[in-house]
Order: sequence, then C-alpha cells, then structure tokens
Amino acid sequence: MSLDFSFKKIANYKEACYGPALEKDEPTRGLSKGDRPIDGTLHTLIWATLAVGLGTITEKNVDEWRFRIAALDVVGANPFWRFADDVGVKSIHGIESYVPERDEIARFIGLETNAFPEKTRKQWLASVIVESVERRAKEMIR
Repeated sequence: MSLDFSFKKIANYKEACYGPALEKDEPTRGLSKGDRPIDGTLHTLIWATLAVGLGTITEKNVDEWRFRIAALDVVGANPFWRFADDVGVKSIHGIESYVPERDEIARFIGLETNAFPEKTRKQWLASVIVESVERRAKEMIR
C-alpha cells in the first residue's frame, strides 16, 4: 500500500511546505532549476507517521508526536537526523539524532496521511518495546 499524504490543510501550505527554489538542476533527485522541493522536516514527518502510529498532526497531538519521536530515539529508531556540531555520544560519523522542537512539528498542523489505524500511546509503546526487544535479541544470538 502506498503512503498517501495531503498538506492542503496546513496553514499557508504553499510557503510552509516547500523549500527555496533550486539554483541548479539536481538530476539525482529528479529536480530542475527553479523547482521548490518539499521541506525536509515535513518530508521526514510524512514518513514518520508510520513509525509513530499517528496519521495526522493536530494541535492536540503535537506533544504526543514529540514524545513518540523521543521514545524512538531511546530505542535507536529516530527518523530525525542532522549534522552534529560536536561529535558526541549520539553522533555517528558527524550526524546525530534529535527530537524536533514543538514549533518545528506544530508548523505542519494539518498534515494528513493514510497511516492508519492510529494507535493509543499504550498500544504504540507496547509495539515499539516488543519490536525493539525482538530485534536486539536476534542480533545477540547471531
């Protein structure tokens, strides 16, 4: 099944959802000079709907999004990465995982995807814990 999404309900979506116009062709990405690629944070949030068990971003669930991304970070499955200022404990080859600030997620309130069914926190945590334990146990007995 495909992951379908819509950001037409995001405030000022024509500006909020796209980066600046490209100054040159980027053929490896299928983009041409003047194209405005989708915002990187939004792109990650769209795919993260599958990982966090929430198909939408609403005013009511922004804090739950942050909690679930933080929980994914704990088990080494955080989809958010950036270049690291300092190589530290969480940094791998100059990049590090991070939990987006509330406003970074809230600016995309209105995002809708077909990532269903949405899971309660309890359901979601149970699935994350089981998957993490199973993965780690399989790694240990190889």
